[in-house]
Amino acid sequence: MCHPGAVRWLLCCLTVLLSSATLADDGPSLLARGHAAYRAVALREAAVLFREAADGAATNEAKAEALLWAGVAAGQAGEFAIAGRAFDDALRIVCGSSLPTAVSPKVSEVFRDAVARARCADRPGAPVPTTALPGPAGSIAVEGDDDGGTPPAALPSLPSPTPTPSPTPSPLGLVLTATGGLAFGGALAVTIKAAFDFAAAADARTSQVEAQALIDQANIGIGIAGITAGVSAVVAAMGVMVVMDTSNAAIP
Repeated sequence: MCHPGAVRWLLCCLTVLLSSATLADDGPSLLARGHAAYRAVALREAAVLFREAADGAATNEAKAEALLWAGVAAGQAGEFAIAGRAFDDALRIVCGSSLPTAVSPKVSEVFRDAVARARCADRPGAPVPTTALPGPAGSIAVEGDDDGGTPPAALPSLPSPTPTPSPTPSPLGLVLTATGGLAFGGALAVTIKAAFDFAAAADARTSQVEAQALIDQANIGIGIAGITAGVSAVVAAMGVMVVMDTSNAAIP
């Protein structure tokens, strides 16, 4: 039989070995998951995964790289304070660290501020970090797969819409439309006046001669109103057509 102390010692050794294996596997796995989340533009999730990958990194260089990616992801998500802290941590570990990918101008500025705080030039033998060239505004560049594949293209920013000039109505069309409307209003007034004349002619208190005069006047008014209404409708329609043609010609 094995001695109980020896069994406990073997169990402790197995536990340590399993823990080491888990940490060794977890670091690259978290880093890969972080890159996958970054490519999917799940930036806040990617920042958390990169930070966890840094905690389980085996070397200072791997830890600094994961922290840099955590800062990039947080910065692209607009979390500039978190990005600055991640950059500070990376530069404290490896002062010559540089941004691993193209970033927006704002993230590049946050990294430059972290470099200034790190004072790498004052450390003997430490290389001065350089910032990666900023990508287009609103773009997110990501690194390629670990197998050396072609990096995916950066997500393009949306182009600024070209303002469309507002069409100016034709003065001639406006004048024609207004004239037709006024003429139609005059025809309507004449028609109303003719209706009152007919009503007055039908009144029993009106003499036959006066009634006949009112009827003749009303008939003339109705005739004039009809002609005026027809002409005004044609003029107004012409004005509307001129306005529409001018507006359509002004639209590119």
